[in-house]
Parts: sequence; structure tokens; C-alpha cells
Amino acid sequence: MGKLARKIGIIGAGMSKFGRHFPLKRNPDLWVDAWLDAVKRVDNGIEPKDVDACYVGNYSSDLFNHQGHLGPQMANLVGLSPKP
Repeated sequence: MGKLARKIGIIGAGMSKFGRHFPLKRNPDLWVDAWLDAVKRVDNGIEPKDVDACYVGNYSSDLFNHQGHLGPQMANLVGLSPKP
């Protein structure tokens, strides 16, 4: 495997609860839950201005929720826009 062009650091990650027990939650609700979980896990807290980039993992939102290209939408919900 090749080397990255520059060093990076992952300081936090979050995940929302999902599945049959949460049928009323929509993608934006799940994203905000994951963001709050990630913020909670960072030792000294984190503010949107401290985030350089955001990566959204998703499977078939366009098929099930008729909403594709979630990254910009989700970043906007928690104040990360405009970020890559």
C-alpha cells in the first residue's frame, strides 16, 4: 500500500442507533445522533470550526429514502458547511 501525501488524524467517530427499534428516525435524525456521539467521545469536546473534513458513510439512502449525495446535507445540519 502506498503512503498518504500528508499525515492525517482521526480524533473521533460516532454512530447512531438504528434498526427496527428506530423506525421513525430519518437520515437527518440519525446523522445528528452520530455527530453528537462523536462529539461526546472527544476528550476535550470539539466545535464545528475544529473539523477540517467530514466523511459520511451510507448504504442505499437514494434507494430507500430517495435522497442521494448526503455529505453536504448532513454537514449543513451540524454547522460544518462549507467543508469538504
